[in-house]
Amino acid sequence: MTPPRALVLIPCFNPGEKVFETVAAARAQWTPVWVVIDGSTDGTTERLIA
Repeated sequence: MTPPRALVLIPCFNPGEKVFETVAAARAQWTPVWVVIDGSTDGTTERLIA
């Protein structure tokens, strides 16, 4: 299998529930998908890890 030549990078800061919808849509079409959480204080990190 050939390694990917591109990836999806989703930057976010306190995105709320929207990040889950965005990640799901990206994963349905592309892999890998990376989410960069820039100091969110709304629990985004914990919810994405769970």
